[in-house]
Amino acid sequence: MVEAEHAASVSAQEACGHHSQSVYGQFYAGISERFAAFGELPGAVLVRPGRAPYHVVVVNGVALYPWRHSRNPEGDLGSSRFGTSDARLAVANLRPRPVQGMLDFGLPDPELSEEEQQFVEIAQSVLSDPAIGRLVVVAICSSVQGLHSVEWGEVSLQPDEHLQWIGFHESLLRATSE
Repeated sequence: MVEAEHAASVSAQEACGHHSQSVYGQFYAGISERFAAFGELPGAVLVRPGRAPYHVVVVNGVALYPWRHSRNPEGDLGSSRFGTSDARLAVANLRPRPVQGMLDFGLPDPELSEEEQQFVEIAQSVLSDPAIGRLVVVAICSSVQGLHSVEWGEVSLQPDEHLQWIGFHESLLRATSE
């Protein structure tokens, strides 16, 4: 899927003839649509993180999130900040919904700012799906010049809003080229 979307995005960029790479920049919209096809798997559901214009597939409690973290061939997952939007923060903090919880009357908390209240609403909408528990990222480093790396594995969000691999992760490019 990643290789096919990269090829389609490069073709679209070349066809437009623009010097800017804004056409290739739509790569993320395309890869999100391709990953949504996993929603047809048994045990899979599609979840919209907050007000994001895309869905994240969750298979048997594991969210699968494609992320183009860099266009620089030297870029790595650890050097790119993940928490740059409310939707990504919501994706990174997906947790199973507790069986028993506090009563929620839908009233705003007077001690929260409007921005904090919006974040709470986004988080609550994501957490309304009890099937979510862990996050696996397909980390993509690509540009018009090439598909530089594609790695996947379970991640956690660090306090500095960068992701860190948890245990096993591997390069998908190496796996497909052998």
